[in-house]
Amino acid sequence: MENINQLIAWHENDEHQRIIDAIETIPRNQRDFELSGLYARALNNLDRFQEALEVLTAFAEEGRENGLWHFRVGYSLYYLNREAEAADYFLKAIAFGDDVEDTREMLRRSRLRATLKATLQRGETRPPIFAAELQKPGKDPWDFLFVLLDKYFEMIAIDNTLPQRFSPSQHTLLAFQYLSGQVSNGGFIQLIHNRYGPYIFDNPFSETIKAWGAAEIAKITEEAKILYIIYKKKLEAEMPMEEFSKLYEEIQDFQPLEDRFDEIMDSETEKVTKYVTEHIREFAILL
Repeated sequence: MENINQLIAWHENDEHQRIIDAIETIPRNQRDFELSGLYARALNNLDRFQEALEVLTAFAEEGRENGLWHFRVGYSLYYLNREAEAADYFLKAIAFGDDVEDTREMLRRSRLRATLKATLQRGETRPPIFAAELQKPGKDPWDFLFVLLDKYFEMIAIDNTLPQRFSPSQHTLLAFQYLSGQVSNGGFIQLIHNRYGPYIFDNPFSETIKAWGAAEIAKITEEAKILYIIYKKKLEAEMPMEEFSKLYEEIQDFQPLEDRFDEIMDSETEKVTKYVTEHIREFAILL
């Protein structure tokens, strides 16, 4: 079998299957702690987390005070959706010398997902958040909004049925992000083609966002809805990218709305942020 340096080189080139194939030429009872750790790492990198965990736990005694071993176990557990257990291992990895940015990030993510899971199990749809987190963002209103939105997206990743239980305010916040992201990058044509139309136009988004003080966004959305009804069938159809690109030449009715959208988006985002800040308990559980 190739030496350890070759295995490391393959890892750096993302050739994880070659690592596995090489190590599997050695009988299991002849694989030492280091070799088995490299084997488990390769398995983890190919999303074979349960197998990696089994390899690692066979060396629990040798790895008891080894930071890298704890990191690899935590990594397997995290992607097996056992985040609370994973957090314990990442914490031990740091204690035993693996105090690097990747380990601390995995610890943060594990604790966050474990907390969000517990929140969901209680039937809550609002993410828990420390007041200090809301005070850290910079001057850009989106920095503040994404402190909340990132937690929402994390909760939806855990339970994709969650939006079915959202309040009107939560739906509006999410819809505002979709509207901004899609229109800013590819206009209303992209928004509709990517199937965000029903979420924006078939719900009371414009009424709610107007009540929050963002009347200009509400007006543009209402005008875009008329065009959405006209072009919906054509824009939502599946098509090659080349054909999709031609839609921008063929359908230019949205352009005046998009020009206005670009002009007022910053000031309207500030109004949305002001509403969310003043009504934060509609969107989050303050800790």
